[in-house]
Amino acid sequence: MIKKIISVLQSKVFSRIYIDTNTDYHNTILLSSLGRSGSTMVSNVINGDNGYRVIFEPFKQGTVKIAERFTYPTFVAPLNADMELLNVLNRILSGKIRTAWTDLDNKKIIASQRLIKDVRTNLMLGWIKTYYPDLPVILLIRNPFAVIESWMRLKWPADKPKKRLLQQEEELQPFLPGGIFVKYQLADTPLANHFYNWCINYYIVLQQAKEKNIHITFYENYLLRPEEEIKSLFAYLNKSVPENAISSLGNLSRTTGKNSPLRDGETSITAWRKEFTIEEIDMGVAVLKEFELDKLYDFAGTGYPANAAVYI
Repeated sequence: MIKKIISVLQSKVFSRIYIDTNTDYHNTILLSSLGRSGSTMVSNVINGDNGYRVIFEPFKQGTVKIAERFTYPTFVAPLNADMELLNVLNRILSGKIRTAWTDLDNKKIIASQRLIKDVRTNLMLGWIKTYYPDLPVILLIRNPFAVIESWMRLKWPADKPKKRLLQQEEELQPFLPGGIFVKYQLADTPLANHFYNWCINYYIVLQQAKEKNIHITFYENYLLRPEEEIKSLFAYLNKSVPENAISSLGNLSRTTGKNSPLRDGETSITAWRKEFTIEEIDMGVAVLKEFELDKLYDFAGTGYPANAAVYI
């Protein structure tokens, strides 16, 4: 009970007591992924010494007032010069935002650096880096089967993001493989629609990553080879590795569900295999192949990350 009270006080009261002393965007890091990809874990690694003011999901429409135009999932083309959107982006990156939602995970009282963690920004990263080229941006990838298993377990709908992406077909199509929207429209199961959503959200930014200097990091590698992955992450940030970076990996996030395999002690890398049939796995891999994203993981074998070199 005491721990719960302390947790509530931290998220509702103490997290909002802070002073942000430097609004230069160069003092901000953006960690981008999709929901259920382990971004809280990676955020804990980056902020192992509590050196950052943490800004939680500032692009969540309906919760954050200034994000009203960012209906999930929103694609913003790299050269989009909409001043209203750019003003919102500037406010967020400079830390000029203070809400109960965005301050949920903050533990820094006097801050000169910020870590933004968001699961709605993948389709905006090319645009963000066009106008803020020196902003450190980290793209976190997790095995899509593990991510989508979690989405389905939590009953996240597949139809809403599909409707939104189809509304943006004209803007998105030049950045995607030919014929994708015809296939997406014909997809008639929640599983298939979830895979198209995952692929669209990663395909575009992976094509942009090298040119835009976006760092790609894999959730699984923090468990398989943590020292190497953490060293690579901090080399990109041009910062030294916090002493407790590796030990922080064992901390479950507050967003870890009560039915998560992590709470049962199962490896989060392979637990998804028990939740899908062979036919469902074949179908998911077939969608990934349409985007050539099947190369990212060894789906037929270990399920581990296999090949990111083409994007780096």
